[in-house]
Parts: sequence; structure tokens; C-alpha cells
Amino acid sequence: MTSATEPARVEASRWTPMVRAMSKTGGASIASGLVSALGTKIVATVLGPGSVALLATLQQLRDGAIVAATANGRTALVQGASELETVGRREYLRTVAILFAGGTLLVALAMLAAPREIVRWSRLPQSGEPLLAWLAVTVVLLSLFVFLTAVLNSLKEIGKLAWLQLASPVVAAMVAWPLAWEVRAGHQVALVFFLAIPAAATVVAASVALAGHRERLHEWFQGPGRWWTAGAARHFFSISGAMLASGLAATTVLLAVRASITRQESLAMTGQFDAAWNISMNQVTLILGSVQTYYLPSLASARTGSERVAQMRSMLLVATLATVPAIVALAALKPLAVSVLYSHAFAASPGFLRWTLVGDFLKVSAWVLATPMLATRDLGAFLTFDLMTHATFFGAAMLLARILEPAEGAAIGFLVAYAVYFALCYGRARARYGFRFGAAGLSAWLLGLALIAGASAHAWSDVTVHFARASAWMLLAIGFSGGFAVYMRRREA
Repeated sequence: MTSATEPARVEASRWTPMVRAMSKTGGASIASGLVSALGTKIVATVLGPGSVALLATLQQLRDGAIVAATANGRTALVQGASELETVGRREYLRTVAILFAGGTLLVALAMLAAPREIVRWSRLPQSGEPLLAWLAVTVVLLSLFVFLTAVLNSLKEIGKLAWLQLASPVVAAMVAWPLAWEVRAGHQVALVFFLAIPAAATVVAASVALAGHRERLHEWFQGPGRWWTAGAARHFFSISGAMLASGLAATTVLLAVRASITRQESLAMTGQFDAAWNISMNQVTLILGSVQTYYLPSLASARTGSERVAQMRSMLLVATLATVPAIVALAALKPLAVSVLYSHAFAASPGFLRWTLVGDFLKVSAWVLATPMLATRDLGAFLTFDLMTHATFFGAAMLLARILEPAEGAAIGFLVAYAVYFALCYGRARARYGFRFGAAGLSAWLLGLALIAGASAHAWSDVTVHFARASAWMLLAIGFSGGFAVYMRRREA
């Protein structure tokens, strides 16, 4: 067990490789987010909040369908392909390929066979029913993309994966202007092409990225071994089952919360909430991408408990230092961020961000502490905590909707849910893995939380940005992260 008095060099020695890995996925995430924001800005400017809400609903339906089609099995596929060797790996990959193909076919057929029921359940307008056929095509393409990128991840092509993050938003930005004007001209089917065209582009890009591994792929898919084994299927579902339940719960709860906002306020207010939600969620991908590509495999390969705890402490410190400046900047500049990324029509969105940004910090921290449960297959606890978090979000949002406006109640509910999730994951990390913050980690985490809460409170009701005040908060956040980074480098030296 790693204690608070363990030599600093053990923790610090893991700090630099984590930062190096994050620079690849994080840099790509930032670039992807900026390009994606350009496409969203075009849609928001040309079509307004109502169409943004409709597009967001289609995206949620697409994401939920992909989760069901792949059994949310990307993590399971990467884990198995990385762990197994020779015939076992070949049989595992082939079995998962069959599972993906079968699941994708069933989901696509369901979308084509029951469009009216899906429209009614998701609160889409009746005019959205013809869009579901094209949405089914998008799901097929993205299911294939998930499989291809998981294979790339198992081949440790982190750099190529980083580049692939750019493919979809770049293509989406390129087609956004002409498609937005097609929608405005009355051709609503063009709305779903915002999703279908980038999906096709990502499949082509992933295929090109794998071209350099033809011999390895030929061995995996044409070498000796069976195309289906029950053992490989059990291995896959032992991980993907928990991830599937988690993903479906997240999608279902968010759709239900959004439907409540639409029913009690309006589709336009749902668009306001979606703008804040998208800004909030996109900025945490910097860390969560690194959790997927670097941190999880490192934990899974740890040979001792002390090594695993040292990884956890280092990752939590790195995650804190990376997220605090970004969240503080958004909290201080939120009216400007919404105006730039969307338009002046989204004037209500900054009011939701003051809650969700604090929730983002807790979400990132909780995920760092939850990932060891995946790495060690502590899946019962992982799924229980995750479902409790989604239930808390839904329950808090519905309860607060009776006291406040539903959209603001949903934003507060998100913060409450991830406060609960962090507490659960922290308790599990202490009890099962012997995790302790350590003096440096606890100081960084508490100071980071205080900076985020302070910046959010200081700009609580701002409708315009006070640049002098915002600059002061951002300099404080940058100084905080920079100071701790210098301190860690000195400890490592």
C-alpha cells in the first residue's frame, strides 16, 4: 500500500510519462473541440436554438444506438486484444467482430422498423421520423469506426488515434454551412447529414490509419483459430456488460431530462441547456481521453498494489493541474464563450454553466478513482456507483424542477450527481486499493476546487465579461498549475 510518507520520487517518476501521453490525446482533443465549435457555431447562427436542440436529440439517439450496437464494448475490445496473445487474441477479435456485426444489424433494423415509437419516446417532432433511416446508416458506419479505432488502440497507435479525433469535426465544419442553409430552405433531411457525412469520413480515415498493419491484420483475421468461442464472448461481456448498462443509463437519463425541459419550458430552452451541456462536456475530453488510452492500460498492467496506488495519485494530480485552468477560464468567460461558440441568442446558457463546470471537476476526479475498478474487474462496484450517479442526476433534476426552472434544476442535478459519484469512488479507492491523496495531491485538489468555485461565484450572474476580473482569475489558475508543475519536476529531479 502506498502511504502519504512514501518517497516522493516514486510518485513523481510517473508524472512525466503521463503528461507526455496526455499531450497527444489532449492536444488532439483541444484541436477537435475548436473545430467542432466552428461547426456548432454555424448551425447556431443560421438555424437558432430550436434546430440546435433537434440536432442534439439526434446525436443522443445516435450515441445511444451505438452503445447498444457495440454493447459499449470498446474498452473491453482494447483490454482483451492487449492482454491476450497468438490464437487467443485472434479468436477474441473475431468473436467481438461477430458480436459487433450482429448487434449493429439488430439496432439498425429496429430503427427502420419502429421510427414512430422512437420519435414519440425521444420527443422528436413528428417531422423527424424520416430522418431515422439515415440515422441508422450513421450508426452502422460509427459501429465500424469503433471497432477499427479499438484495434488501433490495441496496436498502441496513440498518435494515429489522436489524428483521427480531428477527422469528424473537420468534415462536419466543412459541410456545416451548406447543410445549414439546406435545412433553412425546408429540406429537414439535411439535418441528419451533419452526422452521416462525418461518420463516413471517419471510417475512411481509420481504414487508412490501419493500412500500415496489413500483415498483422491478415494474421489476426485469417490465421489459425476459430471465429467464435464462448470463452471469448464471456471475456468481452464481463467488461462490456457493465459499460453497456452505464452508457444506456447515461443516454436514457439525459434524454429524459431534456424531454422534461422541452415539455415544461420549450424546445428553444432545451437548446439553451444543450449549449451549456456541450461546452461543459467537451472540455473534459482532454482528461477522459487520456484515461482511455494511457491510464487504464497502465493500471491493468500494474503488478503490485503500491504501484497501482502510485499511478492513481499521479493521475489525479495531473488531471487536477490540467483541468483547473480550463474550467476557471470558462467560468470567468462564460458569456463570451457561449456567444463565440454559439450566438447571442443563447443568453440563458451561461446560467447553467456556473453549475455544470464545478460538476466537471468532480467528474474528472471521480473517473480517475473509478478507472481502477475497470482495470481490476471490480465491475459490480463500478456499475453500482455509476447507476447510482445517473439515478441521482435524474432524481435531483426532477425534484429541483418543482422548485426552480427545469433547465437550471438539471444543471444543479448534474453537480449533485457527481459530488455523490466522487464520494463513492473515493470511498472505494480507500477501502479496496488503500488510496490516499498524499500531501501534494490533497493540497492541489482542494486549491483547484476552491479556485473553480471562487471564479464561478465571482462571475455568478454576469451577462457580459469583466475582463480585468476574469484575467485575474485565469492568472491565478495558471499560476496554481504552473507552480505545482515546477514543484513536481523538482521532486522528480
